[in-house]
Amino acid sequence: MDVEQQLTWEKRRAPAAAACATISALLSLAAFLYFGVAVEGEISNDSQTVLAYDEQSNLFITTSILRAAALVLLIPALMYLFKAAKARRPETPAVGLTLAVIGPALLAAGGLVSAIDRVNAADGEGKLSEKAAEELLRDLPGWVTGFAFGGSLAFAIALIIIALSAMRAGLLSRFMGILGIGLGVLTGLSALGGGVAAPLLIFYFVALALLFLGKWPGGRGPAWDSGEAIPWPTQVDRIKAMEEQKAAEGGDRPPEIESGDPDTPQTASRTKRKRKRR
Repeated sequence: MDVEQQLTWEKRRAPAAAACATISALLSLAAFLYFGVAVEGEISNDSQTVLAYDEQSNLFITTSILRAAALVLLIPALMYLFKAAKARRPETPAVGLTLAVIGPALLAAGGLVSAIDRVNAADGEGKLSEKAAEELLRDLPGWVTGFAFGGSLAFAIALIIIALSAMRAGLLSRFMGILGIGLGVLTGLSALGGGVAAPLLIFYFVALALLFLGKWPGGRGPAWDSGEAIPWPTQVDRIKAMEEQKAAEGGDRPPEIESGDPDTPQTASRTKRKRKRR
């Protein structure tokens, strides 16, 4: 696509990408809140966890479904940002697009199957010793563990590639670019992208939704409108541009002052003062 076609495509797809990013964030938040409100009793060790899987199976299954849906909805948002960056920087690694699809999909499948497997394993077990509960929770099929590890790694690399490329293309500010790279690292260190990364991911994709829709505070970088790789202006650049604009506007004096027209109030006043001095 040429530049005009690319910009038209981005404008047409922006609402859908923003909607996916927003709904994903809302589903992640809903899963967190639902689990916190609906859980019964304390879950502070493996024995209590197994008992919860046995007695509150619906809680874990529902939460896993919400998280899986949230992960899958990240795919269109990541693809949109990748294609926008690729159009401005052709050297952007194409593997980023593949990993942006595979990573969230594997994480979603791994998390959901893991929850189902643990619910089935804990069914009827009741309260177990801490050692027995630990073994039960660790005894997952190898392919489920592989899904979780592979998905987490793929998602992490995709985030790093896309955030770095979009920042270099001027589609992300330095803050958003570095935050995306950091989230990729955190996600890679976490089995299912949870822990510290989860709340930050919610914030990050809401911010991306605002960016896609052109609602970014202070305006987006010029690369979004030009279709070319132009660095996102820093705060210093913005201040300098504002000062130059004010200087340019202040340099244009009103015509009546410069012309010396005798009919203007300023010129008439000066003429009267000269006559009084004489």
